[in-house]
Amino acid sequence: MKWYKVWVASTRYQKPEALTYASELELKNGNVVVIPLASKQVLGFIDRETAKPKFATKQIAKALDDVFLPKQSQELFAWLMEYYPAGSGATLQLFLPTSLITKKTVKTVATAKTKPKKPFKLPALTKQQKSALETIKGSNKHRFLLHGDTGSGKTRIYIERSTETIKAGKSVLILTPEIALTPQLAEDFSAQFDNQVIIIHSNLTPKARREYWLRIATSKEPLVVIGPRSALFSPLKNLGLIVVDEFHEPAYKQEQSPRYHSLRVAGALAKIQ
Repeated sequence: MKWYKVWVASTRYQKPEALTYASELELKNGNVVVIPLASKQVLGFIDRETAKPKFATKQIAKALDDVFLPKQSQELFAWLMEYYPAGSGATLQLFLPTSLITKKTVKTVATAKTKPKKPFKLPALTKQQKSALETIKGSNKHRFLLHGDTGSGKTRIYIERSTETIKAGKSVLILTPEIALTPQLAEDFSAQFDNQVIIIHSNLTPKARREYWLRIATSKEPLVVIGPRSALFSPLKNLGLIVVDEFHEPAYKQEQSPRYHSLRVAGALAKIQ
């Protein structure tokens, strides 16, 4: 028998430390597990192995084979715990969709591919777009404010930068303030990156949410993830670009617990990645 410290993903658990559970399995840091909490089965992830405690412990119900919360996501979770006042269980729920409890095999999600379409030919860059791209490329800074009226071509800048990021083998995260603004961005990016684009939002079915999460967590190819603020907590392992579209919108603030501001979280994620 082994004992593990496990972070619990449930609003029923508020304390700022991991709980101790027993298991006969050999588990690793980040392994996503199903654990009993009171009368419920909830998700969690392994923080570390620990010594046998002096008190009685419950056993881990099951480990999800080959499913891990990436180190980068663990670090963002730790940062959120330190920066924002909220229960650890509610904070971890941002990272682990409850539908993972009924996980299907990862292989069917991770390896399913279709023949990629030929990218849509983009119009020539305008003088202003070229100037913006040259400024970004020629600077040693890592954060940029791209200003332009509606219809002035900011999305084209996102696509150009995303193309360079994908070619470098890194993923891209595009944030929108609301779900309603996602379809147009998704259409523009899908025309260029086809099945490398994944759309994340709260209106997904539990099955779709689970399958997209598993694909992101297990993908060996760079992806473009598009969605509102909840997309910040996707299990991306090798992120090279974060775009916060319409960053002035108040929808980037989460007003219910766990409260956070997407801009600040995006900055922390960029530093971690």
